[in-house]
Amino acid sequence: RVVVVMPTDPIENADYILSKMRDDKPLYLAYQDYGPMKDHWDAVVDDSLDIHYYVRKNESWQAALQAETAKLGKTAQDLVFLPIEGRYKSGILIADPKSTEFIGFLDIPYDSFFARKHRLLKDRL
Repeated sequence: RVVVVMPTDPIENADYILSKMRDDKPLYLAYQDYGPMKDHWDAVVDDSLDIHYYVRKNESWQAALQAETAKLGKTAQDLVFLPIEGRYKSGILIADPKSTEFIGFLDIPYDSFFARKHRLLKDRL
């Protein structure tokens, strides 16, 4: 399990993202920038999906979340939700925040638009 290690400085981060966009390749193909997920777990958790916000407008997604958390015997607050996008399918991986292990999969489509909390730019920096 790996993550793309991106610069923490906001300007360097923006430059990095722009350079990857110019390459016309998805970020997950930046193999040279991979780092072990376990070494960057705090950043992964900080950037994880607010699942309640994400499913708020779709009853079937809410039902899927309730079913999956019940199957795991945990509440959503006890878990970390990480979007995953593949060539043919997207969804949300469920991880245990203490062990960093993936323990489930929420089989609902992931769309980054629905995950955004539309904050002002000054509040995001």
